[in-house]
Amino acid sequence: MLLDDDDKLRFYNIDSGSFGWKESGEFDYPELTIADGVSAWIQASYPDVYNHLADKLGMELEEVGQKFGEICLSIYSEDSEAWRFNPVFGVFRAFE
Repeated sequence: MLLDDDDKLRFYNIDSGSFGWKESGEFDYPELTIADGVSAWIQASYPDVYNHLADKLGMELEEVGQKFGEICLSIYSEDSEAWRFNPVFGVFRAFE
């Protein structure tokens, strides 16, 4: 997971090309719609966490993403539905 040019978190795959990374096509980024009076009990700001770690550890943001933002998900399944990511719910697929 790395920050893109607009400071949005996106999932990337290591690529042998000149940039070294390419955005994963396996993810959707749905917006969270909640009912009136309902809110998340935790507000995780991943860009703030990444920046804090970079400052604290003397690392570049890309290094922080490589070291702490890596996840391994199975893409080999009968279900071709993309994985989804939301800062509140994390990584998930739709429940059937």
